[in-house]
Amino acid sequence: MGRLYASGVALARELRACGYARSLLLVVESPGAAPRDDLGRLGVDAIVPESSLALQLPGVLADVFERAAQRSGSRAASCITSSLRGLQATLALGETARGLQHRLNNPLAALLAEAQLLELEPLAPEHLTAVRRIVELCRRVIDESRAIDGMSEES
Repeated sequence: MGRLYASGVALARELRACGYARSLLLVVESPGAAPRDDLGRLGVDAIVPESSLALQLPGVLADVFERAAQRSGSRAASCITSSLRGLQATLALGETARGLQHRLNNPLAALLAEAQLLELEPLAPEHLTAVRRIVELCRRVIDESRAIDGMSEES
């Protein structure tokens, strides 16, 4: 067991020994090595990898609040759960958009480079107009793509 897990397990034991009864979440560097049996006995509700904390935390917290709402019938916990599920869906949508952005940007950049090279060739005026339009449209799509994750340079 790694040093961080030993510290996490020790902290969980100490908290439980002092009477702390609320939910415990353990954020770890690599969850594969976590001693799940010990943590389960100590009432650790979730183990979250540090690398995906921002994405997974809303879902993990929603699960914790949902269990609390079921145990206590608390309306506030149900409202919090609902809000966290909405946040989780929004984050998932953002990740999907970023993945799509990445998958589109690579071929689009290659297309733009090819069109820019074509602009340098001696072309008939109507072909040059078409190539310039392709360059312009590629740049517009790239700008829109950058806006997906706030990288747009517009003021």
